[in-house]
Amino acid sequence: MSPDDLRPALREAFAAGIAAADPAAAVRAALLEHREALEGASRIFIAALGKAACAMAEAAIAEVGREPTGGVVVTTDAAAREIAGCRVIAGGHPLPDAGSVEGGTALLELAEKAEEGDLLLALISGGGSALGVSPRSGLTLADKTAVTDLLLRSGADITEMNTVRRALSRLKGGGLAEAAAPARVLSLIVSDVPGDDPATVASGPTARASSALSARDVLDRRGLLERIPPAVRAAIESAATPRPLT
Repeated sequence: MSPDDLRPALREAFAAGIAAADPAAAVRAALLEHREALEGASRIFIAALGKAACAMAEAAIAEVGREPTGGVVVTTDAAAREIAGCRVIAGGHPLPDAGSVEGGTALLELAEKAEEGDLLLALISGGGSALGVSPRSGLTLADKTAVTDLLLRSGADITEMNTVRRALSRLKGGGLAEAAAPARVLSLIVSDVPGDDPATVASGPTARASSALSARDVLDRRGLLERIPPAVRAAIESAATPRPLT
């Protein structure tokens, strides 16, 4: 068989792969299975974070059939566009910036508005770890950026990176879901990481980590424990082991 004979099949396979990875289509399909939760919610808030946040938010609004009570969409500058009923914020990637802090703060503030009987629809995709940040008390954006840069240069993989990010964040590691309590949270997550661990995608705004690996373990393994800012080391040393979300 010649290369020319293979081209149609290869094009068809490529097109099928692109279609299967379409975040908007994935959101529409998932929400069809959650009609009861959507229809039973007093109010619906949309919190979208990641490179695919705009596409996911647009698909969700169309499928929900009503404008959300409130919505925050945090994505890259290149992907950002106006979405009716939502505040769209561009954050930095791969290193967080002031827009990332604005986005992380806005997501937590939105979640805190949700009450019992409401639904927070969390739409999470890759890139969210840098695009939306909310440093723990005592930490600054400069602290988090310095640690991220050190980890990138050390060759840390995505699991290691996000283990440290969760330890330094109010938003990640289930922080968004905690802020929304006692409202119900429905998470739709488009994975860009091996193993599809929901706690690793965007560092898990609505998911606790199941791994015993700690931020201190990662930094020690990568020889960075003595190089990180003092405030970061203090935050990691004082971090309590989080309880799993229920």
